[in-house]
Order: sequence, then structure tokens, then C-alpha cells
Amino acid sequence: TTVNAGRKPAASSEGASLSHDPRALAHATIAWLEARAIPPTPEHFRVAYSHLSGEDPRLSAAIAVLEQNGGGPDLVQLRALHERFFDGAPARAMAEHGRRLAELAERLQHELVEAGRHTRRYGTALSDVQAAVAHPLDVERIAELLGRIADETGRMQEIAARLESGLASGAAEIGALRRSLQAAQEAALSDPLTGLA
Repeated sequence: TTVNAGRKPAASSEGASLSHDPRALAHATIAWLEARAIPPTPEHFRVAYSHLSGEDPRLSAAIAVLEQNGGGPDLVQLRALHERFFDGAPARAMAEHGRRLAELAERLQHELVEAGRHTRRYGTALSDVQAAVAHPLDVERIAELLGRIADETGRMQEIAARLESGLASGAAEIGALRRSLQAAQEAALSDPLTGLA
């Protein structure tokens, strides 16, 4: 597949077919940049290659707007597109959200594991009491079993309270992450070059 450097190809069905031929796509990318007098630096190549391959519809849509508004993108606009879509603040924000989400999942998992451990201990205590009452018991033995159940029940109440608090805190943090993520997505979708979403 060849691309005429005199025209400005857009990501389309042609781009979809090029995506199956990396060599042809690379040649098309160089031609696309040359048609706009943009040097094929790694950053510029990455933007053009992604656009022509159709791998990011948002990027292609932003380029289409620039082309409609003034025949762009030019060198400055292409640099801005690289900042926006590949290594700018939105990308860093996504990485930070991923990190915070991983930390939250790890903390909640730890709390659930701890709750599960105490739940098994409580179940064992109840099983022991059930086994014990199958035999004749004296007052001291009954008092001992009641004390054990009371102790284990108290521990479970504490664990349940901590788990409930941890889950409530986790839910609040999830809500905050969702709101922050939505703001980051809106920032990523808002084109700083055109002002359009």
C-alpha cells in the first residue's frame, strides 16, 4: 500500500488495512508526516502511527477536528497531541489512579483475610461447644464453655466493627476515585488545541 505524500490521509478503512501490514503502515506514517513538513521524530512518529493505525479513535477524532479547522495538525499541534495522549498529565493521572486502586484493593483484601481467619476461629469454638454438650456436663464445664463463647463472640463483634468501618472507608475512597477519574477523563477528552471534547 502506498500513500501519496501530496495528500493528507486520514484514519479510515485504509488505516484498518494498514494496521495488518506494519511495514506499509510505517511508510504511510512517514509520508503523512512529510506531507505536513513535520520531522519524523519518535514522538511525532508515534502520534501519526497511532492515528493511521486507528488504534485510538479519540486521537484520530482530535486530528480530524484540526484538519477541518485549518488543515492541521502542524508541528506545534502534533507535539501537543503527543503530550495529551501519550505522556501528559492525563496519562500520569491514570497511573496515579491505578496505584491508589491497587493500594485500596490490597488493604481491603487484608481486612477480609483477617476477618476470615477470626470467623474460622469462631466456627471452631462453636463446633467444640457443640461436641462438648453431646456429653454430660457439670456446672464448671458449662461455665467454661459459656465463657469461651462469650470471649469469641466479643472478638467477632470487634472484627465485624473494624471490617464494617474499613468497608465504609473503602466505599468512600472508591467514590472519591470515581469522581477524580471522571474529572481526569473529561480533561483527557477536552482538546486543549480546539477546546472541544
